[in-house]
Amino acid sequence: MPHLLGSDQFTKGTLRFAWHITSLAWFGFAILLVLMPESAPLLLTVSVVFALSGVFSAYYTKGKHLSWLVFFVISGLTLASAVNG
Repeated sequence: MPHLLGSDQFTKGTLRFAWHITSLAWFGFAILLVLMPESAPLLLTVSVVFALSGVFSAYYTKGKHLSWLVFFVISGLTLASAVNG
């Protein structure tokens, strides 16, 4: 593991922090989806973002990390919501 600012502990702490802050951001994104009024262009954009997140996750982890599955489910649900109004 590379040392950031001279410490292995700092590197691991930074990765852990980035993991959790990203999870918090995704939960915030989910809350916005629930609370916002339906807008087809906005929902289509969200669907594409989550689909791309699923593709990248599946590719880079070779499918071992199941986040791709969650991203695809969210993408499908937002797409269905955009199409069905």
